[in-house]
Amino acid sequence: MKTKVNILKYILVLPFLFAVSGCEDVLEEQIYSQLAPGNYLTTEAGIESAVGAVYNAFFNRTREGYRWLMDVFEAGYAYNEGGSFEARYAQIHEDFLLSSLSYQPYDSWSDFYTTIRNANIVLDNLDAGEFEQDFYNLKKAEALALRGYTYWRLYNYYGPTPIFTSSQPEEDKVARATEQEMMQRIESDLTEAIADLPVEQDDWGRITRGGAMGILCKYYLNTKQWDNAASTAQDIMDLNQYELQLNYQDIFDYGNKQNTELMVVIPSDAVNAGDWVIQGLTIPNDYVLPPGIATYAARLYGYDSFVDSFDDNDTRDDGFVLEYVNTTGATVPGYGVDKTLITFKYPLDPNGNGVARGFDFHILRYADILMSRAEALNEINGPNQESIDLINDIRERAGVDPFNLTDFASKEELRDAIFQERLWEFFIECKSREDMRRYGNFISSAQDRGKSAQDYMELYPIPQVEVEANPNCEQNPGY
Repeated sequence: MKTKVNILKYILVLPFLFAVSGCEDVLEEQIYSQLAPGNYLTTEAGIESAVGAVYNAFFNRTREGYRWLMDVFEAGYAYNEGGSFEARYAQIHEDFLLSSLSYQPYDSWSDFYTTIRNANIVLDNLDAGEFEQDFYNLKKAEALALRGYTYWRLYNYYGPTPIFTSSQPEEDKVARATEQEMMQRIESDLTEAIADLPVEQDDWGRITRGGAMGILCKYYLNTKQWDNAASTAQDIMDLNQYELQLNYQDIFDYGNKQNTELMVVIPSDAVNAGDWVIQGLTIPNDYVLPPGIATYAARLYGYDSFVDSFDDNDTRDDGFVLEYVNTTGATVPGYGVDKTLITFKYPLDPNGNGVARGFDFHILRYADILMSRAEALNEINGPNQESIDLINDIRERAGVDPFNLTDFASKEELRDAIFQERLWEFFIECKSREDMRRYGNFISSAQDRGKSAQDYMELYPIPQVEVEANPNCEQNPGY
């Protein structure tokens, strides 16, 4: 590690250099056109810039917003009308019409492999230089955590994909990894990162030990490694760093952005937000908005049936706008015509700029860890008091009656209840697709809605440009 070797030389486009300051700071951007190809990456400043490039690729807020919306379209809890967004993205996902030429599989693949490449640049140059041990350990851990999470997202969308662990691979036309190789890479990257990540970071948005543990926990859960999921969730609970907010709406309050329920976030503000597309694609053009805030032509709608599924006392449905008074003073119905506005779960930003919103993307929050342990324990032991207690922590905050252990006669009954609870708790938080795949009804529920979904559509197609560029990267069957 400390042996001096020839430095890898790159000219890199790096939009971000992240400043380190007080604990209340957010990752802040400074604009740089490129790194010098000489010895810049032998310095801590150079490595910090390279780490910034990893976060920059990871923090693609516009396309992350699209991925969040694709999730509810595919799960069948929302639909879109109008605008170019409908034809280019929404309808393709709503109707299961994805092909290897579709935008979303390509956009995601490109973003993910950019993140991996940038992480590998950090790792290569750390090993090629001489750095203080603490700095080396921290930057390596950040790069590994983000790389491991990105490989997990690739695996989640596409199945096993090519694995690159160097920015200068010996072979660029790498075959797809086996299931075992892909799973080992994800677990290895995250586990190694956890050992050296701090419990707290100076800058809001940087990956922490708990955040990486949370990603690992969700990986275990979605690959049905129940024992590992349960124990990792307990390890996170034992950190004593996270807690549920007292009120559900407090999670999403602009004045409470850095709250203790949030574990992994993509930080933002109204100036540097990119497109917070969820609100821009939901709010009607005739909605009375604060000055300076704009919307798109496309409209995102939810179904009455989903609103009706909530308990009457459940505060989690307070974000649904059932009707509104438009700019002409007319009352426009939402509920009753299956056009319920769904995303005021994320409140309007009074300081918004156009379609940009100063809202953080909540990649992972503590409620998800509690629900993950409850689910894993049920899969291991069947109905048990600890699972019930963990679920009740979530339900009681929402204002609904707690469960009793005697309410569930079987593992299957409690599994159904957990799945439904997750729909209510995490609606439009990009959890539905993976939850439904784990639960086993992703394709069947789409078929019940009259969609032409087939079993192979559990995975996205590999982008056609990638298949053509790399003949060793075989297409997923069916596409």
